[in-house]
Amino acid sequence: MKRLKSTSSVVSTVSGTITKAPKRLPTRTGRLMSVATILASSDKRSSYPLQVIAFDIDALTLMTFQRGQQITATGKTEWRSSYTMVIKSVESFQTP
Repeated sequence: MKRLKSTSSVVSTVSGTITKAPKRLPTRTGRLMSVATILASSDKRSSYPLQVIAFDIDALTLMTFQRGQQITATGKTEWRSSYTMVIKSVESFQTP
């Protein structure tokens, strides 16, 4: 019997500055996907790079941001050769 991999259901809210502009990536299924890197800020530790991934309508929203803008995103965080967050929603942004 195959066991399914348990997934984390922890949802986090992270804010930071975009350091690598969002770009669109192809997927095998044809879904719209975009990836950006932010410098996430935290109260408990120093700032760290976090790769944010968005799909479908959230990907279009992420694509509207530019390097240097502040972003606050909510989603699931995980480790995939670096800190990664799959965005559920982009809550707010500010221009510098």
